[in-house]
Amino acid sequence: MPFKGPSRACFACKAKKVKCEETNPNPCQKCLRSGVTCVYRPESDLVFRDMAHVSETKVRRRVKASIAEREVSSRTSNSSSPTGSVIRTTQRTIRHAGECQPRICPPMSTIWREVALPRFFADFVFKSTLFTGSSLSFLPELYGRTDLHAPLKEALNAVAWLSMSNQLGIESLKFEACRSYFHAIELMSKLLQSPNEAQQDATLATNYLFGLFEYASKFLEYHFLGWMTCESLTLETYLKRTTYRKLLISGFKLSGAARSRHGHHSGRVSLLELRGKEQFTTSLGINIFRTCYAHIVVKCIAEHINPTEEANLWLETILRDDPGLNLSKCNLRTARLCHEAQLLFDNNSEDEWWILKMLGVVKEAVLIDLQYQQWADSLPTPWRPRIFCKPGQTSADRVNAEWASIGLPQYVYEDVYVAWASNNCRAARIHLHEVLLYCVFLIKLHPHTGASFYIEETRIQSRMIISEMVSEICASTDFCLGNINSVGGPAPTEYRMPLRGYLMIWTLWRAYVSAPKGSECKLWLGSKLEFISNFMGIVAARAVVDSNSADPWDMRYKRSRC
Repeated sequence: MPFKGPSRACFACKAKKVKCEETNPNPCQKCLRSGVTCVYRPESDLVFRDMAHVSETKVRRRVKASIAEREVSSRTSNSSSPTGSVIRTTQRTIRHAGECQPRICPPMSTIWREVALPRFFADFVFKSTLFTGSSLSFLPELYGRTDLHAPLKEALNAVAWLSMSNQLGIESLKFEACRSYFHAIELMSKLLQSPNEAQQDATLATNYLFGLFEYASKFLEYHFLGWMTCESLTLETYLKRTTYRKLLISGFKLSGAARSRHGHHSGRVSLLELRGKEQFTTSLGINIFRTCYAHIVVKCIAEHINPTEEANLWLETILRDDPGLNLSKCNLRTARLCHEAQLLFDNNSEDEWWILKMLGVVKEAVLIDLQYQQWADSLPTPWRPRIFCKPGQTSADRVNAEWASIGLPQYVYEDVYVAWASNNCRAARIHLHEVLLYCVFLIKLHPHTGASFYIEETRIQSRMIISEMVSEICASTDFCLGNINSVGGPAPTEYRMPLRGYLMIWTLWRAYVSAPKGSECKLWLGSKLEFISNFMGIVAARAVVDSNSADPWDMRYKRSRC
């Protein structure tokens, strides 16, 4: 059978429409002779799925044909039966009832079941050649085990079906995803009663998938309940069942060393504490830890939550020295400072003790920013962005006409995870300086503080750094979302990995909130978040734009406390 998937040729040969030797991972001869960087598609694109339009059309036709065949066979069997008239009457009644509830409990074709999971692996599993952490490459290894973890299997199905539903608009998959999601939580709730079971790698990976599911869905909780019970729930009915459902969703009532926590984030922290140092004895355990830890620290920064005391010990246990770990140490320090600053914000007073504490926070923030700058300056060459300035209209401009209006250069990187690390640093610096600006504002209003040149200089410097970081995030967004490839050329537009959008949500939110109100940059960032929501299936990106109706500091004061 001929290969019907994405082209195996390198991007340079494909752009020139010439035959490629396809010597991946080695450069092809044409690129070597012309001196062009030879870049191939990720291997997962070729192995796991075929995103050609013709192939998707064939799958849709197979689904329609299968449904039509079942309907014909059903009518034939009914007409030949003595009780056919009774059955036909019942079918008409069921069809009439179905018109009132078209999206409740619809049948799902087995074809979509077969396609969704390979598509999820192609969408979200990407192994970086440089970045050794925060990769989802552990999922295929866990899924391929003979003794497959039952909650992990259900969670994978839930995320895969929901992701495919969001991208292709298949409502039946959404119902199946919700059902698998709650089934996975029920299985997890039973499994976590044993600390030995809770320490498994698959258990922590399942918890990570729970968080990914919520990012991709962003539904109200009582909508889930309505789908699970096949009825339209009112808010009153929902409130009557809230107690049971919250106990079910938390799913992290651990016995022994770990205490009860609510929410997937808190449950993830509990699991990391329970796993202890043993999770660092294998490369798989380290990979899962780093993936979960990166998102935990980002949540602590965004919501000013104080990280646990074990967090420092976790990082010191990993005997490696790479840019990813060093960035995590900077972010951990930022999270602690944000929490300390928030305590002072919530307990504002006019005594001298408060102002001394606040000045200490300002000094610590300046030192942390210097650490971030040193991290960026010490990056090895493969980690650094390559800058492409476009003086005139090019093919990339024609693909992304919106970009020309921003008037910025384009940053490209070795791969998406290296870009994510740099943007994570930029977003954390923006948040750090937003906190610093608010500290300066409160200090200036304090009765025990006079005019200070140091404070005013800090304010000006913070605004400059925020503006610079927002511009750099904008410059790297097109590469991160898959609009351009690692050599600056237009990337194939028929398929972009939703993983790219998932990794960019917090970064784009941080830049979007801090961009000047009504500016062209803010509108452009909002359009990118809409793109992630509409075309990549990560619905949480839309909530970012919808929630930004007030000043950034109002958003931080109203942050959710999980």
